[in-house]
Amino acid sequence: MADEISARICFYCNSFFPSSEGPTEYGICLEDNDFEPYTEELLENSNYASCQELINSKQFPGKQKACDKFKLAEIIKIDDDTSMGDLPEQSIGTDNEAKKQKSVEITEESIRKLADERSFSRGLDYYINGAVSAAIIRGENELSGLCAGSRHEPYRVKVMLGGNGIHNASCTCPRGGLCKHIVALLLQYVHEPDNFTITPLMKSQLEKFSKDELIKLILDMVEMKPSLEAIVDRRFLLSSSSNVEKAKIRQHVEQALTFEELYAVEDSLRDILQLGETMEKKGDISGAGVVYQEVLGALCSCYEDELLPLDDDGDIAILAGDCVDGLCSCLEATEEESVDEGKWGVLRNSWLDTLLEAELTDIILGGMDFAAGAFDTILNNATDQEWALLETRLHNEISQSSNWRRERLVEMLGAWHSLKGQEDEMARLIQEMGTEEQQMFLLLREGNPQEAAVMAKQHFTAQCGTILRLVSAMAESGAAEAGAALLSELLADTKTSHPNYWKWLANYSQSAGDLKEALKWQYEVALHYHTEESYQTLREIGEKLQNWEQVRARLLKDLEEHKAWETLLQVALLEGEVDQALELLPLVPYHSWRNYREEVAGAATEKHPERALILYRELAEDAIRLKERSSYRKAAQYFRKAKTIYNRLGKSAEWEGYIYRIKGEYTRYRALQDELGKAGL
Repeated sequence: MADEISARICFYCNSFFPSSEGPTEYGICLEDNDFEPYTEELLENSNYASCQELINSKQFPGKQKACDKFKLAEIIKIDDDTSMGDLPEQSIGTDNEAKKQKSVEITEESIRKLADERSFSRGLDYYINGAVSAAIIRGENELSGLCAGSRHEPYRVKVMLGGNGIHNASCTCPRGGLCKHIVALLLQYVHEPDNFTITPLMKSQLEKFSKDELIKLILDMVEMKPSLEAIVDRRFLLSSSSNVEKAKIRQHVEQALTFEELYAVEDSLRDILQLGETMEKKGDISGAGVVYQEVLGALCSCYEDELLPLDDDGDIAILAGDCVDGLCSCLEATEEESVDEGKWGVLRNSWLDTLLEAELTDIILGGMDFAAGAFDTILNNATDQEWALLETRLHNEISQSSNWRRERLVEMLGAWHSLKGQEDEMARLIQEMGTEEQQMFLLLREGNPQEAAVMAKQHFTAQCGTILRLVSAMAESGAAEAGAALLSELLADTKTSHPNYWKWLANYSQSAGDLKEALKWQYEVALHYHTEESYQTLREIGEKLQNWEQVRARLLKDLEEHKAWETLLQVALLEGEVDQALELLPLVPYHSWRNYREEVAGAATEKHPERALILYRELAEDAIRLKERSSYRKAAQYFRKAKTIYNRLGKSAEWEGYIYRIKGEYTRYRALQDELGKAGL
């Protein structure tokens, strides 16, 4: 199932496609060039605040089909056992015989072929800016080093060379695949092998020691760093893996949680989980369950206050999910045992209780997928007797909860009854304990859309999202007219109106074939949303009604009164009104997510080449001031376009003087000079 899901996720926007032609979930497309300045924040740090306005304007509406740029996501974990395939052997010449000889020859070009364009470009920037440190060659084929990134601590990078190229690689960053940090290390290996310290493989060094020498070495290391004792102790447990004491495992977990760096916490906890996995393979289900339960229980206790502020990429939350998977295996392995009493009954109840605690922790956190799959594991594995104990606890939690938390808890109770085919009991639970929103949707499911609308006006007029979910559910249940009437009523009052209601009504009216009503609502959308898409949709409706010219004239007048200069500029570009676009450009504020100057320059090249020339020069010089390799490449593209216009105007000498001045002014910018050279400038 995981393979089927991963095969339908887009590499660029992370949106899930239920089928190759089906709709996407909410998402953005990172293939869109407007996201170029923010990709690092989005991919590496999951920071959406840096470009929230852009996301709002670009996000998918929820029913968009897979676009022609759809590319399967590469969901892989690169480690020492994952081959990335060998690259064709390519030699690297050197004039310095004193340089360290490489056991495997790779080139910048071979790295470029293996990495995607974005990773290679940024890895090249990292290498040029000296981000790589502590570079080591171990043995003949193992490269390692540290690469500075966006976090306080540098990322740890490791590459294994094999055959005629790169065998596999890993990095502690969350990017996955051949990331920019790996690219930076490889480029340093290609261009500056002298900066690598050569050391033998640790394994080959240790093999020279006798047993007594190894024991002394370990004791000395533990004395110098007492925290290593826990690692030695866990290795002992791995070798014996029988009759494991819960208190002993808890001690190891507590010690792992004392590390200051999050990666050290994760590494240590995963070391403990390995103990559980080994026990499970040996058939010690009881011991394995103890390990998974202790790690998960400890994370439930401390995650919100201690780990959540540090877990930006969700690594610990994912580790909690791995504990859930382990407990799921233990429950499945004991489902045939007698669970009513005795050893297995006690163990299974304690495992299920810990899983419920994990689900409750996720609810407190707001539903961030901490310990993902915990409740599903309960539903799929609990017996009726076991569920009865959990149900009692859920009832107690509901009595102390409100709002979203209460809603989720009631959903959990309802899910069990739904699984057992007890729909009436599920409805009773919502009526007695559910939130007002749950009760409103229950009215709709029971065939009472008018009563649901009344409840919406009583409690949810300030919650646009809830209203839209309700009217969409009404449409799906055959009560679209009731939904349209509700939105029309809310729009009539400025206190309860919302622009998204216009969108819904416009889409609904158009799908119902009422073009006049669709035009009415779409006009409001175009007037207030200020997007090309809303304008184009209005145009399509107007052309079908054969009154587009009148509608267009009225809209442009209204947009001008609203000083919607950006929308007017978009319209001018869309309709090829170059003079109007040049006039409007100075009135539009600069947006890093949409380069209007470039668009206007391109549109003006034929009719107003002198104006286009000024814009391309401004764009190129602004790009240089950003001092990034990608911006230098962009500047070179602008210069090439400017050169074409100079030549067309018969001003080749003026161009030569201009580019000579630019090269002289930025003579110390090696990366810029390189990009200009590549562009033939």
